[in-house]
Amino acid sequence: MIKDYFFPSFQSYKKASYFLFFGIFLGILIRLGMLFFVELNFLFGDSATYIQSSTNILEYGTYGVQNFPIVYRPPLYSFFMASIFFVLGESIFSVQVIQIFLSLISALLLTRILAIHYPKASPWMFLLMIISPFESIYSVALLSENLTSFLLVISAFFIFTYDRPFKWILAGIALGLACLTRDIYLLMGFFICFFWLVFSQEDFKQKLFKTLLFISFILLTIAPWSARNFYHTGDFIPVSEGRAGYTLWLGTWATNGNFTKSYIGRTVIFPPEAPLSEEEKLYIEKSLEGGAGIDQHETFFLEKALERMKETPLEVLKTYIVRSPLLWLGTRFDIFVLNKNFFPRESVSWYLLKGLLYGINLCFLLLGIFGIYLMFKRKNCLLFLTLPLLYTAVIYMPLTAFENRYSQPVYTFILLFAAIALSIIFKRINFRRDYI
Repeated sequence: MIKDYFFPSFQSYKKASYFLFFGIFLGILIRLGMLFFVELNFLFGDSATYIQSSTNILEYGTYGVQNFPIVYRPPLYSFFMASIFFVLGESIFSVQVIQIFLSLISALLLTRILAIHYPKASPWMFLLMIISPFESIYSVALLSENLTSFLLVISAFFIFTYDRPFKWILAGIALGLACLTRDIYLLMGFFICFFWLVFSQEDFKQKLFKTLLFISFILLTIAPWSARNFYHTGDFIPVSEGRAGYTLWLGTWATNGNFTKSYIGRTVIFPPEAPLSEEEKLYIEKSLEGGAGIDQHETFFLEKALERMKETPLEVLKTYIVRSPLLWLGTRFDIFVLNKNFFPRESVSWYLLKGLLYGINLCFLLLGIFGIYLMFKRKNCLLFLTLPLLYTAVIYMPLTAFENRYSQPVYTFILLFAAIALSIIFKRINFRRDYI
């Protein structure tokens, strides 16, 4: 069963079983090893916010601050953590164990997709997911990337492995839950359906029926939370309010995130290159000192962003283009602090490790691009799995896309195409070896 379900290209059932169980064991070790490899800090930043909102749900039954509801962040990751705390106690390690489990399940689901649509690549898919340091580190970090990635993989799994129209309902629910974890994916369902309607070879009525089913269940999954937000605010807020105006404004001028290193802990970042007058900076800072939040200045920053887009459109577009590769390139460990006992900051070992991580990520990306090219040449249906990658690249272009953390939820699809590329590369190597 293991051979047929996951690794149909293997000749031996025993070999397939050993490969699966050894891989899972290795994956657990690598992920647990990350706890010693990096120094995770849960007292500051997003992790601390998620912990606070999770405990608030348990103590007050409210997603917010005590009994005061908030609409600032997508809610699902906090509810995910609160559920684990409720069942297993308020243990961070319990959350990490569950996330490791989700990461390994994602590996199996993606392996199954390739076992059906490109069998020779399925062992490579499993191996890459197991050994990838990027999947491993996010499985033990208290951040929403791991859960979001899992839900996106589930949505893809239903679409690519089920035959009946019911799969569009399940896929829609999974993508709706992903939206409740990271609201940046709110438009991805429409994005996917557009390409499905245009490029799929199915009968148009069938395609239309399936896309309507898919979109309907995405919206139905989100609807209860949207109703909750409307009840508390009187405004239509599908998932969360966020800081769209502020991030759009940052996106018009910030070519990278280097300036943030000097402003860690600041609510608002005003480096010298920020296009605001001293009076405007002083106004915002005094307002924040008086207790206002950055969300109360959303209109101001949105107006500034639109004004800059209108006055210097070519300069803004250049900023987008220059910055966009940073969404994918890098070490993918920049937000984590390496273990200082083994990798003191800016030591030789630190630079060597950073260079190694950068190189691994670059190799995965190049292999992924090659895999996409090969699927394009063969017109394989797996090409539709480039849509989450394309959507992420497009949607983040005008935003602060200088953190490759934002592409992490769809990174598994890069690994999928990298696995396809590796299977073909090694097939050609073996063919030449046999020929010689």
